[in-house]
Amino acid sequence: MIGISDNRMKHILGVSRKAYALAKERGHDETFARKMFAIGWMHDIGYAFSEQRSEHQEKSAELLALIGGMACREGSAYLAVKNHGRLLPEMTEEDIILNMADMLVDPKGADVTAEERLAELRDRFGEHSPQYREAKAICQSLGLM
Repeated sequence: MIGISDNRMKHILGVSRKAYALAKERGHDETFARKMFAIGWMHDIGYAFSEQRSEHQEKSAELLALIGGMACREGSAYLAVKNHGRLLPEMTEEDIILNMADMLVDPKGADVTAEERLAELRDRFGEHSPQYREAKAICQSLGLM
């Protein structure tokens, strides 16, 4: 298992806070902003049960489904958690806010610019890695750079 390090927990909390703030900035009410906090909290929690990085989204979404019951498997929160870090042809508001938050918080939970986050991903995974290329496409699509 990959597990969750102290830094990963700081990133999870940072993304949660950023997702809440972005929801408020984008004009959403308190209920939606709290929903985004919860989505941010769940987005990387699957690392605790993953053997490979590429499966953490699915594991995170499955944990969310366990908490919310089977009915939430196709809901916007479940899908945002399951698909974060992927550029989709059509993105819900939950997808947009979660991806923005994830791209604006570094691995230690600090707020950063999209350029700083991309530089960190490039240094960690390589310029030609799927992680870096997908993150760059997301940042460009969401107007973060």
